Amino acid sequence: YEGKPALIVNYTFTNNSAKDGSFLSTVRAQAFQDGVELDTALISDGSVDTSSALKEIKPGASVTVQWAYTLTSKSDVDVELTNILDFGGEPVVTKTFTVS
Repeated sequence: YEGKPALIVNYTFTNNSAKDGSFLSTVRAQAFQDGVELDTALISDGSVDTSSALKEIKPGASVTVQWAYTLTSKSDVDVELTNILDFGGEPVVTKTFTVS
């Protein structure tokens, strides 16, 4: 992204609620490197499909979501997913990615 390296994360989002919902209306996804939140990378060459993050899906359905983050170093990246309505709550999913 703009000449900087980026990390592309593939999420599988399953709507476990009783109503239709999208990834972006349900989940807060954050990535951290060296303890600092990373910016979202806007990749326009067609290699990342972020449109699925906005698609409404029915309860019980799943969709693959791609999201990209601009890297600031070669340190590991910690990704955290939190329920968007749980302000200040603990992440429900965490994963560390090694950057090479």
